[in-house]
Amino acid sequence: MQSKGPHHIRLATVSVNQTPLDWSGNRQRIQNALADLARRQGANQIDIVLFPELAISGYGCEDAFFYPQTLDRAMAAARQSAREADRLLPGALVFVGLPVRVHNEIYNCMAALHAGRIIGFNPKMHLANDGLHYEARQFRAWHGINTVNLDIDGRAVPIGPLLYDLDGRRIALEICRDAWYPDRPALLHAPAGLDLVLNPSASHFAMGKLRQRRQLALESGRTLGCHFVQVNLLGNEAGRVIFDGSSLFSSGGQMLAEDTGLGYGDYRVCVESLDLAANRAAQRRGAPQRFYPLLVAGPGVETNAGNNVASSLEIRLTSGQSGGIASVISTDPQVAPGSQVDQARLAATARDPWQINQSPGVSADERQDYLDFLRAASLGLFDYLRKSHTRGFALSLSGGADSACCALLVQRMTAIGIHDAGLQAFCHRIGRAEILETIDADLTRMMQLAPAAALQHNADPAHTAYRQALLQASRLVTGQLLCTVYQSTRQSSLTTREAARSVADALGARHSELEIDHLVDTYQSLASSALGRSLGWEQDNLTLQNIQARSRSPLVWMLANANNYLLIATGNRSEVSTGYCTMDGDTSGSLAPIGGVSKRFVLDFLRFMETEGDPLLGPVPELRYITAQAPTAELRPQSDGQTDEAELMPYPILEIIERMAVRDQQDDAAILAVLQTQPAAAACNPADLQAMIERFRRLWQRSQWKRERLAPAFHLDDYSLDPRGWCRYPILAGG
Repeated sequence: MQSKGPHHIRLATVSVNQTPLDWSGNRQRIQNALADLARRQGANQIDIVLFPELAISGYGCEDAFFYPQTLDRAMAAARQSAREADRLLPGALVFVGLPVRVHNEIYNCMAALHAGRIIGFNPKMHLANDGLHYEARQFRAWHGINTVNLDIDGRAVPIGPLLYDLDGRRIALEICRDAWYPDRPALLHAPAGLDLVLNPSASHFAMGKLRQRRQLALESGRTLGCHFVQVNLLGNEAGRVIFDGSSLFSSGGQMLAEDTGLGYGDYRVCVESLDLAANRAAQRRGAPQRFYPLLVAGPGVETNAGNNVASSLEIRLTSGQSGGIASVISTDPQVAPGSQVDQARLAATARDPWQINQSPGVSADERQDYLDFLRAASLGLFDYLRKSHTRGFALSLSGGADSACCALLVQRMTAIGIHDAGLQAFCHRIGRAEILETIDADLTRMMQLAPAAALQHNADPAHTAYRQALLQASRLVTGQLLCTVYQSTRQSSLTTREAARSVADALGARHSELEIDHLVDTYQSLASSALGRSLGWEQDNLTLQNIQARSRSPLVWMLANANNYLLIATGNRSEVSTGYCTMDGDTSGSLAPIGGVSKRFVLDFLRFMETEGDPLLGPVPELRYITAQAPTAELRPQSDGQTDEAELMPYPILEIIERMAVRDQQDDAAILAVLQTQPAAAACNPADLQAMIERFRRLWQRSQWKRERLAPAFHLDDYSLDPRGWCRYPILAGG
């Protein structure tokens, strides 16, 4: 390739699926990505490589960031990565994130690697300390324009808001939240002229959040008058938080390239050749108008800034040859470069099947939220499975919406994973290579070749032949990964029994049906003997309901333990907020994948999947057995006509109250005013609505002890009720 000269930068973003404190694994994935870049692009064809925030240590190390060995091992890994980067991509400037200790304070930094050495550290200046983030617990925010020298292998290496000059191409860094603040670090350097602002991130997934980050990228490129590039971590890193692995490239208010991520590989790589000439011309013309705040140094920090800010903050470098044709790469290290499957995956980036089509009656944003939820929750299950070193999932399938949604996510995890990584790689990555021995050889070969055929110009991932093969393969694999059980009592209906059976059959789960009345009767008899009286529905309503739910727990736990499976808890956020659940019954489990979304969302999502479905496999018509029912716990005699909404309130109203009371912290008057404008509450008078608000407040306050004990849940929405993450509340509160 011929160099395009000083007006171009050839840049690669690398989103990696890391695990906190997995030092050898994290370092190996970084090295594999660099080697893949060198193999595909050429050793001297990349100017800059950008990894995400805290990619060396993992973002979710929690209080392990305080351990001296964590900081020492992170620095050792950075030094080794510098040597590997120089060997694989000589001349390239590589940025990778890690925690760094300065004067007994810990900073969230990006290390700049060049010529086999660490040449600088850029610390985060604005910490994320809201919602599920508690960065200020572990890290110190860097203040002002000062720098400090650290001793790295006998050399003085600066740490501070450094600017990098690579053959006259000027590069600034803003770590994740830095880019969202008015006094963003890039403004320090903008008066001198910027070509590129890099934004390495660990930005958690939430439905609709990518739209916000896309807008940030567009506005940053426009207001700073330069290129703006963001890369995010990938996958379910530490258990609760999922990262989408996206990369965004913008310039002058235009999006140049985008990879929406959510892949099943160890890493995703995107390469772009950026033309700097237009932005430089605009800067010479004085557009756009910008204003730069004065930043001052924090107290008690030794500096070498002096009076010349530019010289103290700038590092000048010389790169190797650069230039060439822009390309986008989406890779998996277990797939041979140049193979048919791999080439298909390269072509797939040109058009994302997860962001096409439009449904009648469903807005574009709603449809995208359903598909993003499906992909993120499925990827979360995949990573939780393999990182916990378990072999599958057990699920008490009740015939209701929540358990059906969880079963669907497991089956779609296998389908999306097989499509994204290939059948063989998927089975190997979850540690279940023996599954391949149970699958017909012809189908195995077809799944290796089908993605290439399906992604040609005259075909589509939803093409009938490929869809049928993918469905067959995913059902076979699901049968090895998911066991479900319907445990009936005399309160159970034929409707839910048939619903559970039909959904399990459609998804390929190993399904059992068991009667547990004798267990319930035994517990009831023993309790009656201990109490000295008989138990009856009028006096012991909740006791008799709860014992049915609790009697189901030991058996499904046994199935999970016998198979070394994770037990899935099926609770949703609406149940969590009101305490509408039985502790040690339906709350039993290792993981609650839908604990971060409302019951209203679950029901709407299942209707969407019933009628349209996802682009790979299409709809699941058998979900009609679920969506046709009114949600019910089926714990009281059937003659009572028990339904969830009759015992609580309509789910759409509950969601509005919960969101305004908990997320927005609004008082009752404000909530009532909003409810009176909502179609969901049109049939209710103000007194009824006020009673619902008061009922929610009462249930919320009394249920915190339950929320403290629930299984970990994925963060999937713009807020959650997880007390170890987004929402902390006293267990004992008055009022």
